[in-house]
Amino acid sequence: MREKGFIVPLVIGGILIVIVIASVIALARFRSSLSQPVTSTVTASPTPNMEQSPIATTTLSTNGLSEYKNIKYRFGFQYLTNYILHDFTDLSSKPSQNYDQEKFNLNLETIIVSEAPYADGPCGHIDPKSIQEQKQLFEKTNPGENFNGFDLTGEVKNPKVIKSDRGVKIAYGISICQGNVGNDDPGTFAFMALTFTKDTRVSLDLYLTAKQSGNIKVRDLAEISDEISKGKYNGEVQETYNEFVKILKTFQIF
Repeated sequence: MREKGFIVPLVIGGILIVIVIASVIALARFRSSLSQPVTSTVTASPTPNMEQSPIATTTLSTNGLSEYKNIKYRFGFQYLTNYILHDFTDLSSKPSQNYDQEKFNLNLETIIVSEAPYADGPCGHIDPKSIQEQKQLFEKTNPGENFNGFDLTGEVKNPKVIKSDRGVKIAYGISICQGNVGNDDPGTFAFMALTFTKDTRVSLDLYLTAKQSGNIKVRDLAEISDEISKGKYNGEVQETYNEFVKILKTFQIF
């Protein structure tokens, strides 16, 4: 009986010792946690619903480029601030008609493939059938290959297909169509590009003045366009062409 009476206090004492040790360890861990730097977790807010935004927005980025985003057709790109962008993606937005001859003028247009209006001119024509065929050719052409689809809507020299830094496939080339002019008249270049987003064709064209084209004659346009497309022309128009390609490299579809 004495042994049982001795065992009970011993067990109780052991339990108390365990509790004390556990308390000391817990207190030590608590104090240790107080000495650690506090780390906060920031949860990013969800992206706003872009459908609620305006059709198009243009903002000035910190690197000196203007950034264009079209919310309706879900594409965007960047362009130099000394360029004037004429946005014809939605006529109700009243695009700028101020074609400054001292600056570079970019024309941005969108055409619903199945609803393309018929338009005929000295450089080609546009209609639903030609746009649909152009889209099919575009889808079959891989980056690095030549693109013959421009011939369906207007002649373009040395057309190529590239991918932008965001993975967007783009076809581009140089138009030398002048209309009814003579070989000795001043000639102008137009750098032209297009891509497709679902059922829409997006076109971005840079039309140069005679001065911006280098004050050359119509008879020399074809030969010089070949040199420009190869990056071998010794003139300011080459730099402009290179800048145009850089603009295309910024294209994104979201």
